[in-house]
Amino acid sequence: MPSRFYRGNWAGHNFEGADIRGVIFTEANLSNANFRGAKSGLHPIWQTSLLLISFTLNALLVTCFEIAGQLVANRLIPVDSQGIYPDDTLNNYIIATITFEIFIVFFVFSFYKGLEEAFKITSIVGVLTIGLIVFLALISAGIAILSLGDMIALINGSINGSVIGLGVGFLAFTIAIIICTVKIISGNRIKKLLTLFTFFIAIPVAIFLYQSKAHNLTIIIGWSFAWLGVILGKYIAKLALNRDKRYALVFNIAVFIACLGGTKFRGADLTEANFQEAILKCTDFRSTDKKITNITRTSWLHAKELDFALVGESYLQYPQVQKLLVENYGQEQNLDGLNLEGISLKGRNLVDTSFIGANLNHANLQDADLSGSKLKQTQLDGADFTGATLTGAYIEDWNITSDTKFYGISCKYVYMRLPTKEKPNPLRKPDNEDEVFEDGDFGDFIKPIIETLDLYHNQNVDPRAIAIAYEKLAEKNPEAELEIVAIEKRGEDKILLRVKTAINVNLSILSAKYFLYYNDIKKLIEPEFQQILIEKDSRIRDLHTTINTLLSTPKLEFITTIDNRSINTNGGNYNENIEGDYIQRDYSES
Repeated sequence: MPSRFYRGNWAGHNFEGADIRGVIFTEANLSNANFRGAKSGLHPIWQTSLLLISFTLNALLVTCFEIAGQLVANRLIPVDSQGIYPDDTLNNYIIATITFEIFIVFFVFSFYKGLEEAFKITSIVGVLTIGLIVFLALISAGIAILSLGDMIALINGSINGSVIGLGVGFLAFTIAIIICTVKIISGNRIKKLLTLFTFFIAIPVAIFLYQSKAHNLTIIIGWSFAWLGVILGKYIAKLALNRDKRYALVFNIAVFIACLGGTKFRGADLTEANFQEAILKCTDFRSTDKKITNITRTSWLHAKELDFALVGESYLQYPQVQKLLVENYGQEQNLDGLNLEGISLKGRNLVDTSFIGANLNHANLQDADLSGSKLKQTQLDGADFTGATLTGAYIEDWNITSDTKFYGISCKYVYMRLPTKEKPNPLRKPDNEDEVFEDGDFGDFIKPIIETLDLYHNQNVDPRAIAIAYEKLAEKNPEAELEIVAIEKRGEDKILLRVKTAINVNLSILSAKYFLYYNDIKKLIEPEFQQILIEKDSRIRDLHTTINTLLSTPKLEFITTIDNRSINTNGGNYNENIEGDYIQRDYSES
């Protein structure tokens, strides 16, 4: 297979079962392409090269660990049986003590708090130690306890010790990255081999030091130092591979390194592409500077090692979402506030899953089971619910539009509000507990909400101006076929006018025209108002009276006028079967 498909048009192409390791699909059009069972990742040459580099680097790091430990220990251990210390005893003692102190702090905090905290605390301890020693040195010099030379040695030793201690911590951090990288590119067996190699490479280093006439105790300390570093690196790598958030930096760096020579889909259009059962480790799905990688409605079912791919800022960045996409199971998941735009959850079990405040615009939710799901304030523009189950879903303030598809919905009832301690009533629809939506009823129930012109008035509401402006809008735009389907009271003095329109009219233009008329009419003086009301027909007067009544009656929250009849409700919510359609409204109880 060619190694480059850069910017090519491969829409609908069949790559099923293909070996695409190392292939470059950057900015290519791969919409509807089939990668089912394909094998992506590192080219074998890259894989072998990275493994050799990893083993070599780990050997060098362990050697540095052991020699550093031996040299530091040598500053504390007598060089002969008479107990004679090396020259510059004070400096050596300070360097050794602070090095071990810094490393122990790093070791302990790495285990219990994570890498970021370990580096932060270790740096603080190092700075405080240096500051304390400088302070004590200055005081001691001032009262003639230390000479100038001793003071300089003390300060120099503290700085060197802190730097060496942090350096040793960085070596452990690097070992962890290498172990993670090897696991990603070659699996568990090679990772275990690397770990054993890392442990035992310390033996020939110790033999070399012994033959160099180094003190036996310093060799043992150096060897122990190296093993501690390897143990720490192995521990960090294990937690990073388990996606522990405290070690996310290690994991992310390892994935980045592993993907350097891997398959690249950067900036590609993967709309509705199929990656089912594909191997996706060491694959780069990030966007380029010029193009965003499009993974709208892409299928990832049973894909392997997707967690070892570079996914950028798409919905794949969330581990729980990756698991949901791959395993076809999402029951009782918490996906609140996540950006899942364009995700394909077709046929998924999403029972009792929470999507509060999530972005599901243009998502494929066909045949998904969303029973009991929480869709409060969920963005659903262009989402496809065809064949989905919504029984018992909480749909408070969900953002659906005329582009949201509700064909073939299975839904017995829904809740208009997510219960809280203050408002425990979930506002079930239909209101009667013994009633349910029949087949197709839910689509009719929801339809008026997404196909209306909503005219919201929130400041100094003038019922006469509303009535006159609406009538003028209807007269000037007969092709829009305007028809009021609901008048809603919001709060104490706000009014929402819902108007049914013809298909494909521009709601934005109609809204702008209406409020232009409305604001102009509000400027009229009282006699001019009365003259217009006298000249106009009864519809304006009726609408004016209706809105005025709604505003002046505390408990009256909803009025709908269809076919020259008015229906009033006191408090709560209203549902009416009008010409086969349910009208849904959601209000707070008084």
